[in-house]
Amino acid sequence: MAFYNEFPASEVGDLALNNAAAYYYNLKQRAEAMQARILLIEKFPKSKYYKDQVGLLGFDYESMGNFAEAANWYEKLFALDKDHANASDAIYSAALFRRALGESDKAVNNFRQYIAAYPTKDNVQQVRLDIAKIFEDTQKWDQAAATYLDFYSQKDTSGISPDLLIYARLRYGKCLVAQGQGPKAEKHYQESVEWFKKAKASGTAFTSGVEFVAEMMFVLAEKQFNEFSAMEVSGPKSKVSRAQEDKALTDSLFKKAKALQAIESTYADIINTGAGEWGLAALVRLGQAYENFGQSLLKSYVPSYLTEDQRELYTMTLEDKAYPQTEKAVAAYDTALTKSYELNLYNDNTAFATRRLGELRPDDYPGLEEELLKPAYISAAQKSTTFETDL
Repeated sequence: MAFYNEFPASEVGDLALNNAAAYYYNLKQRAEAMQARILLIEKFPKSKYYKDQVGLLGFDYESMGNFAEAANWYEKLFALDKDHANASDAIYSAALFRRALGESDKAVNNFRQYIAAYPTKDNVQQVRLDIAKIFEDTQKWDQAAATYLDFYSQKDTSGISPDLLIYARLRYGKCLVAQGQGPKAEKHYQESVEWFKKAKASGTAFTSGVEFVAEMMFVLAEKQFNEFSAMEVSGPKSKVSRAQEDKALTDSLFKKAKALQAIESTYADIINTGAGEWGLAALVRLGQAYENFGQSLLKSYVPSYLTEDQRELYTMTLEDKAYPQTEKAVAAYDTALTKSYELNLYNDNTAFATRRLGELRPDDYPGLEEELLKPAYISAAQKSTTFETDL
């Protein structure tokens, strides 16, 4: 530094500043190192050390936690030389910092420059998804949807993880829902589930992807579940013959029972994907379906032609028929809890299963209660005594 200060116009002035910055950095004198770098950048724009010092200055600001300034210098390095050894890391880090700072437009621009400049980087596909997620986070649903659509519908997806492809499909559907395009999202989910099944049948291996497809399957099942739940075991709406009354009641019961079988199959498919969170959700829904069927039996239409004694006997029979459904519900909730313990997964479905088990089988599944210890301070716990009695 003394050399530079005495000979600022020297041909090796930039070398002196470069060396000074390196030595200051090794001595952990960051402020002095940064001052030397800034002098070199300001005074020697054509120096062979110029680009290196731009990048290093960005790293200094990053180390200080000044991510906005670090992003500025990293972006400058990329603009100066995309082929610089540190340029790819610089623009990628700048994108991350801009995103964290809430500067979404700049983050997207940096990510796009990264993709364009380094298309063969291993993380390029993930970066494309990061761009889509930024659009989601800022509620730019149309841009997010378009980005996800472009991602999974690429002509050549051979080099992309199938987990990422099914993830993009799920997020695309969510963006459609956010834009009020529920029917389009439903059709898209159906197509995506079929795509998943075909891919898996052909030998494609999924890991995290099973969670994404299970979520889509669960969303699709909600309409079926709601329709089933709304069904009643009812009789005729007007006065008819006994035979017609029996037929109306029987048809209603068979319709409800058939719908339950379909529900069981639907949720079994979700559970069989091996998904954790959504398999748990499917088990809880299955328990709710069994409870609903049992309640439908208990509240079902009672034939009008029965006598009082017959009505009482009929009601008791319904209770006997409803009991196995309650047992099935208990089994489903219990399996859901076991699953949640295995996965260390606790959410609203876990809480619901715990609560229902406590209500349906209070002796076997006592409710979870927080037991607070009563404070026992030393002064209150000690027995009163005197030195005389101790002696």
